[in-house]
Amino acid sequence: MKKLLWILFALGTLMFVVFGILTIIKGKEIAHTHPSKVTNNEDFNENIDHLNINGSNANVKIKQGDKFNVKSIGPNSKYKSNAKVNNKSLNINMNQPKAIVNLNPFQRNYTQLEVTVPKSLKSIKISGESGNIDVDGINTQSSKFKADSGQVKLKNSKLGSLNINVDTGKLVTQHSKFQHAKIKADTGLVRMKNVPADKPIDIDVDTAYVHLSFDQAPKNSLFDVNQQEGKPDINIPSLKNKKIGNGKNIIKIRTDVGHVKID
Repeated sequence: MKKLLWILFALGTLMFVVFGILTIIKGKEIAHTHPSKVTNNEDFNENIDHLNINGSNANVKIKQGDKFNVKSIGPNSKYKSNAKVNNKSLNINMNQPKAIVNLNPFQRNYTQLEVTVPKSLKSIKISGESGNIDVDGINTQSSKFKADSGQVKLKNSKLGSLNINVDTGKLVTQHSKFQHAKIKADTGLVRMKNVPADKPIDIDVDTAYVHLSFDQAPKNSLFDVNQQEGKPDINIPSLKNKKIGNGKNIIKIRTDVGHVKID
């Protein structure tokens, strides 16, 4: 009797594994039959100083190029960007159907909004829900980014007055300049590389790891770091009593649960 039970158990396990593998293979085949496509592609010749984007759940990519261009990518025509110019402002909204339950984990409704900017802007404002925000090579006097979940990545840019709000996700900056920065994050990671020295920075996080790495040694800054648990890791040899020089530029960091590293 026991031998029969073991045989039945082995056969059941084997069938489970075989059907599982076949399901994965079939799911991937179905996913490949639903590729994303360009749903909108527009050029703009107007004089544009401001860029405002509501990316919804799409990945938003901003890059430098020869002319203003807006391109949306999605599984079908329902996933389409709507862009208009009004008073020197390029306003873009990403239209997407309401989310539905997807029974195939390999089939993703991948959507992306790509915006090309040819010149310096006075302001840029981007908000999103579950998509990523990727900015590369942009020059603006004022910048504001808001993401509910996902990643905000800023690189090779001049961002002027910088304001970032990330609920649950990741913030990464690299080789980007700003005059001052205000950053708020609830849960996730804040990693800023090649940070310009001697610029006011205000970072407020709940549960997050914060890492600041300066492009050169600060000469006139005050470090006001409050880490609720443990001690912050500050690797700046010239720092004395939390201050360098006259301490004109305040680097303020607050974290409830997390760790702060500065070098």
